[in-house]
Amino acid sequence: MNQKGMTLGVEIFMIIFFTLAAFLSVYILVKSFTGKYVVNENKPSYYHKIELELENAAKKYIEKNETGEKIVISSKTLREVGYYTNKCDGYVIIEKVLYRPFIKCDDYTTIGYSKELAS
Repeated sequence: MNQKGMTLGVEIFMIIFFTLAAFLSVYILVKSFTGKYVVNENKPSYYHKIELELENAAKKYIEKNETGEKIVISSKTLREVGYYTNKCDGYVIIEKVLYRPFIKCDDYTTIGYSKELAS
């Protein structure tokens, strides 16, 4: 009889190993593409959403209030009128049609953030 083949125990072990590896790979791929399994507040995309929220609040504010060449609207002003509810402080610089939001959170600050403009 030929004794050079794999035994049944080794074959079962290989099947289980590759099955687990396949499930783990699928889990990692789904997690990396959707990001829905863990909410990581340290991700840049999380803070980008806050910046967009601040920008949209400023757009609503401008529709109903002042206009000019260059305006700076603070998050405090937007909170007072009820357009912005996030805990991060910041401001939006509006130049004609260009909106540039800047935020400062506990562990994140937008590059170019100015304390003078925030107050």
